[in-house]
Amino acid sequence: MKKNYILALGIYLFVQFSGLFGVPKTINIANWIVIKYSIGLLLIILILNNDLINTKKIKKGIKESIYWSVGGAVLVISAQFLIGHIESLIGFKHQSNNTTMLLNQIKTFPITILFTSLLAPVTEEIVFRKIIFRTLQKKTGFFIATLISSSLFGIIHFDFRNMITYIAMGFVFSFIYQRTNRIFVPIVSHLIMNSFAIVPAILYLK
Repeated sequence: MKKNYILALGIYLFVQFSGLFGVPKTINIANWIVIKYSIGLLLIILILNNDLINTKKIKKGIKESIYWSVGGAVLVISAQFLIGHIESLIGFKHQSNNTTMLLNQIKTFPITILFTSLLAPVTEEIVFRKIIFRTLQKKTGFFIATLISSSLFGIIHFDFRNMITYIAMGFVFSFIYQRTNRIFVPIVSHLIMNSFAIVPAILYLK
């Protein structure tokens, strides 16, 4: 793994688990989440600058990127509904703990929307697709790399009952990234998916 990948991964893990060290007393938890993820994402982008931005590639494939970004979001949302329906048919009814927690935070602290709709999707796609998936894919191939990166994606959300859903999401995001070779494509799909998931919370606030 590249040195800048290791450094970026270390920053992500520090931000993700920094809550174990407590929250500054002068800042509420929602503001702290937004602040720490904003700083973490900025540092990661600066570290991976040349690996993330290729303006020539973006300009040449903008139409294809839009197609796969929207298509990927539709596939992910459809997969979530399908898996949820199958689980309900076999009597396995439950809601994602992670989603429930985020919706509750949004109702209490609306600024959390910035985290769920922007900061988290961008950071997670860079970490789990650009760094972990791409590094593993070169050594193990698409399937194994996707399975491992998607499983880690589920584990980091501490939502083990929904591992199948996270793995399915990971396969879609990895596929469209592999297909387009543009990391902002799964990022946009992830942004759309998360925004779709928090619509109920936004309507509730109104």
